[in-house]
Order: sequence, then C-alpha cells, then structure tokens
Amino acid sequence: MRQQTAIWGLLLSLALPVGLMAADSQDAREAGMALFRAGQYQKALVYFKDAVHADPNDWQAYQALGDTYTQLNDPTNAQRAYQASQRIHPNASSETFDQTTPPQTQPATSPKIETENPVTQQAEPWHQKPGAISSTETGNGGMNRINRARYWVKGELGYNFSAQGELLDSANAYNGQIAANGWAGSASAANHGLQFGGELGFNINPYFGVALGLRVIRSTDYHLDVNYEPGVTLPDFQTETFEPIAVPLTLDFYLFLPDSSGRFFMSAGAGYYFGSLQSSDDYDFYDNGGPTDTITGELNSGNVGFQVSLGREWAIGRHLGLSIYGRGRYAKISNFKGTLTNSSGQTGEFGLETSTVDGIIDLDNTQYINAAYNEKYTTVDFTGFDVGLALTFYTY
Repeated sequence: MRQQTAIWGLLLSLALPVGLMAADSQDAREAGMALFRAGQYQKALVYFKDAVHADPNDWQAYQALGDTYTQLNDPTNAQRAYQASQRIHPNASSETFDQTTPPQTQPATSPKIETENPVTQQAEPWHQKPGAISSTETGNGGMNRINRARYWVKGELGYNFSAQGELLDSANAYNGQIAANGWAGSASAANHGLQFGGELGFNINPYFGVALGLRVIRSTDYHLDVNYEPGVTLPDFQTETFEPIAVPLTLDFYLFLPDSSGRFFMSAGAGYYFGSLQSSDDYDFYDNGGPTDTITGELNSGNVGFQVSLGREWAIGRHLGLSIYGRGRYAKISNFKGTLTNSSGQTGEFGLETSTVDGIIDLDNTQYINAAYNEKYTTVDFTGFDVGLALTFYTY
C-alpha cells in the first residue's frame, strides 16, 4: 500500500503540469477576432471564452466577449463581460485594440458600464460568477456547461470480464482428474467479477483532457474442494482458494465530442497493474501418513498494462454528470510471490505455480518453481473489459 501511495503521488505530480497547459489567451483572442470579423459570432464566442479562461486578466478578451454577446442579442452576459473588462482596466471602454470593423450589425462602440470604485474592486471573471450561466447553457458553440469545467472527480461501478485462461484451464484439468480417478469434489473458476474505482481529471480544453485513475478489478475466486478417498472415515482431502485482484494505477488521455446535453468521450492510456492473490491451502493426508496443514497469506506481483475506453455522459446538474462506459484492457500478471504462514506459525516464501505437465495450479516453495521440477509461475490474465455507470463531480 505504501508503494501504491508513492507511485500515485509521483504520477499526480507529473500529470497536473500537463493539465495546466491551457490555451494561450492571446492566440485564442486572435482566433476569435478572425471569426468575429467574418460574422461567425457563435464560433467566435467559444474562442473568447477560451481566452478569458486561460487569462482572467485579459481585459481585451472580455471586451470582445461583450461585443460578441451583443451581436448574439444577449445583453445580460454582454454587460457582465464589459463590467469584467472595466474592473481589470478602468479605461477599457475608451481604448481600442486591433479590431477591424465587423459586419454592419456591429455597434460602433461598446457601452460603458459605470462601476463603483473601479480601482479597488477585485476582478470577477464572468465564468466564475455564481449564476452567470445555467447548468444547461449551450452558448459555447452548442456545448453544455460541463465541457467548460476545469477538473472532475469520477466514481464508477461496473461489471468486469477477464480472460483468466490458466485459472480456467487448471479447474478443467482438475475436474478431469476427479472424474477419471473416482474422487469427490470439484474445482471452479470464472471470467466475471466486479470493477470499481475512480479518477481525477483535468480539461485541457472542451475537446481534450487528462486523468489519473485508481480502480479495483475483482475476479471470481478460483476454488478447489476435493476428497481423494470418498467413503473413508479419515479421507485425504484438499481445499484451495485464490482470490484474484488487480489494482491499476492509470494515466489516460481523453478526446471529447461535446454537445448541448453533455459529451461523448474516448480515452487511451497505460498504467501499472498491482496484482494480489489472497491464498489458502488446507490439506489433510491421513491415510498414507502425509502432512496435515493449512497455509494462508497473500501473494503479490505487478505489471504494466494498457486500456482504452469510450462512453457517453449527460449533465444532470450544474456540477454533476452521469455516464455509461465501456473499457477494454490488456493486463497479464505473473510471478506471484509472498510469505505464507502455516497452522503452526511457521513461514516460508511461496509462489503460485502451474504444472507444465498437466496444467494444474498450486502453491509451492519458490525454490521449486522452475523447469527442473516441471513448474512455472502462473499468469493471472486480467485482459478483458468493463462496462458500467459513473457519477462525475465538476469544478469550474
């Protein structure tokens, strides 16, 4: 857990500077002016908002924003933009900047809005004013407000499907031996399970974002319960349970397709997948004087993996979004090792091994997991997909 916390802090420190590279205010303002001169006010509005988002002290961008709202017959937001411009630069309405005269519908000058004590009053950008726009505003080129958020925190819950090839093969092989030898019991493994977790993300602009994620992928237990001598008073039997869990710490880059009710999204990224196997092996071999013991503990390993996702998100409030998602991943983890304890309190270094002869999985001392003993480390394959629901909280 300390190792996971350290890696989380390192990736967070690397990811946040990436997110802070917002669009340059001057470039966005100049792009907006080109559209404004062409009479494309709705598109120009998006760039002027990008400009004030990147630099809340760009008085020229606020003044241009006010001119654009005026052209769009939105006097309320126009007034707010002019006020913000004057608070930053009190002589804004009497000064000009490089602005070629737009189509004839453009007013000659922007109306000057008087403010009290403009020198000491603190600038308050329009996009940070409470109630400046509603949760369903579509003035940003037809985009919902959530596409203008700076950060998001997401929680998700879904169904997980994982390949788990060697675990399934081992269960099938053991069931074949049980049937062939007249033993009683069964072995079982499955592909399905649960996935839950979340992420912290940053909108670089309405179309791109980056996020750090931490999730838990829980597959169904591998379980063996076999009686080697059914009908005997003190039979030889064995019970094994392995609980496969992967905890991926991921970095993903997002592509958004915004619209009036939310956005579609696609993402791709990589991460380190921490693997854990809670293990228990209980065996009693009475008949031939063999050992009787219970070994328990946790085996751990990890490996790099990759993931992609797509989904759809709807705004359900000023700060909330609800989404459906599907995520595919490639993640295979091997070399599970750990210190296990027996019923007498003795400890030893064990690993999860697969027999190269019959494909059956078992616990064994790590010194015996090699080709000389016809054993190799088991690969727990979490490659698969998740589908589920997510709730997102946004800040502006």
